[in-house]
Amino acid sequence: LGVPPLAGVVTEVVKADAKHSELGISGTVTSEEAFLDVYVSPLITIPAQNVTVNQFDNTSLFCQATGRPAPVFFWSSLMSSVETTSGDENSLLTVNTTLSLSDVAFSDRGRYVCLAFVTQAGFDDPIVPAINGAVAVVYVTVNVDVNITEISPPQDVTFPAATSFSCTASGFPTPTIEWLLPGSSTPIAMGNIQAPFSIAESTVPATVTDPPQLQSILSIEASQRVHNGTYTCVARTTGPSMATDTTDLTVFEVPDAPQAPTVVGVVFARNLTVTWLPPLENNAPIQRYDVSVQAFAFGLNLSMLVQVIVSDGVGSTVATVTGLAPNVNYTVRVRAANAIGDGAFSNNLYV
Repeated sequence: LGVPPLAGVVTEVVKADAKHSELGISGTVTSEEAFLDVYVSPLITIPAQNVTVNQFDNTSLFCQATGRPAPVFFWSSLMSSVETTSGDENSLLTVNTTLSLSDVAFSDRGRYVCLAFVTQAGFDDPIVPAINGAVAVVYVTVNVDVNITEISPPQDVTFPAATSFSCTASGFPTPTIEWLLPGSSTPIAMGNIQAPFSIAESTVPATVTDPPQLQSILSIEASQRVHNGTYTCVARTTGPSMATDTTDLTVFEVPDAPQAPTVVGVVFARNLTVTWLPPLENNAPIQRYDVSVQAFAFGLNLSMLVQVIVSDGVGSTVATVTGLAPNVNYTVRVRAANAIGDGAFSNNLYV
């Protein structure tokens, strides 16, 4: 209050006292006019609300304060904001501030501080505060759609080898990962896994610019033919965000046992021709058939093995056995072999 000495004393100032006053004094000066201004501490009347926004979308933060003179705002982000003021010179002034965030990045997440204060008239630097300011804090959460960043390539294994697949997904909130097994529509995860499968997970924390990552490793203790097929990694975050990717497993095994062979044509006294149907090769082409002949007669022990070679995946499923003895009963059986090994023999043909 810039008035001469003895002009008067005003106590318990309120905002309604902000006006011109004529203070009468005796002496050579008949009157002196002074202006009483009242500084009112800023009050945040509408604090900024926490915001959740999707990456690459736009959003804004709103904050409102009253005070006298009109409050000045600063945001901790140091971004440009827009202010609007309402009120008259004899009342509290209300100021709204809006901070706009465009094309939001994951790095824009975190705490934003809205600071309101009034300035003291007459200072060369208008930023010097007259009194303490008011503060409001808002948190911005940036959701990031889930993305599968890596999955294991297809694998070829030989029964009964152990194998595993890994799948890594990023997103915010931290993704969850499930697996779909070949031919199944029911996903498996950490909570509903059964042998011979197992799942292990690990998390990579978020950085300033990148969301967190989750890695899931699906392991098979002993791979066999029933595990052949496509494995699907299903990654999700909160809401509808979902991503999938696939990989394949091929398990190589020895061939299945063929069905029992059958006789071709007439059974002669010293030779026999048999045929059979090719069995399942189990992902490794059949290279050879073994036809085993065993005699059962008193005083006679005859056993022979006839091999039929399969070339480039094409070969006969017919074999002629010679050198047999007349009037003797024989059993005939056949097995297939591939690069993995020899399969089991078929059931017997009795001739």
